[in-house]
Amino acid sequence: QALGYHTVSFHPYLASGWNRTSVYSWMGFDRQMYRDDVVDPQYIRSYVSDQSDYEQLFRLTDETDGPLFVFNVTMQNHSGYAQGWNHLERTVELAGQSGNGVAAQYFSLLRESDRAIQALIEHYQDSDERTMIVFFGDHQPPLGNDFYEKLYGKKLDDRTTEEVFQQYEVPFFIWTNYDQPEREGVVLSSNLLGTLTAQLAGFPLTGYQQLHSRLLDALPVNTTVGFRRPDGTLLGEGEESELTETEERLYNDYRLMAYNHLFDEKAHPEGYFGPDPAV
Repeated sequence: QALGYHTVSFHPYLASGWNRTSVYSWMGFDRQMYRDDVVDPQYIRSYVSDQSDYEQLFRLTDETDGPLFVFNVTMQNHSGYAQGWNHLERTVELAGQSGNGVAAQYFSLLRESDRAIQALIEHYQDSDERTMIVFFGDHQPPLGNDFYEKLYGKKLDDRTTEEVFQQYEVPFFIWTNYDQPEREGVVLSSNLLGTLTAQLAGFPLTGYQQLHSRLLDALPVNTTVGFRRPDGTLLGEGEESELTETEERLYNDYRLMAYNHLFDEKAHPEGYFGPDPAV
């Protein structure tokens, strides 16, 4: 908002879940949109389809003057995956998993998502408005321990540190309809994705984002299950003592400021979380 953007949260499901109305108000969004705001929604299983979700985005961007920021949480692929096949064709089967309808349903949903993403990109590709799409997932699907043990070829308790990290990996991409340097193989934890987005958008970084930026350079993956350095070195759960003194100090600074940001609003450093920090 401080940079001149109209801000919208959009989730094509019920407003009542997860205390969303209060949380999005606390986060400062100008407008909240839910399932009842979707025009002529199409459903896959019992959820608004990704295609309908994106068509609502098209309407929103068409009707908005000036810069617009939308935080959009889609609903089509929400678990569980034994809900029946209403408006969903079983297009994907997994070798050796013919009896696993849960996995087949999830991957069939992904195919529908791929089609919708193509339509999303094509819509904004020719737009006169400079557009950035940041697309990411929040977690892997719950397809059952048996399914994942078959993928790993071992019991989950027997996995290596690298294999445990794989359980928490989700893909992301950042796309623009204007020229940006292309990068592949970028690995980071989701708590730093917003700062990467701000950097690519050319926004001035807040003091908090500057701290994130230093983390991106030193510990681009920092999670409750461990850390990953830029050179690919992994430190799993319980290996925090192997952090260098500089890494540990930086991560502790981040933890303190994350707590301050979320839970200690009265003690926020002046300008630290604002758009034009004095630090």
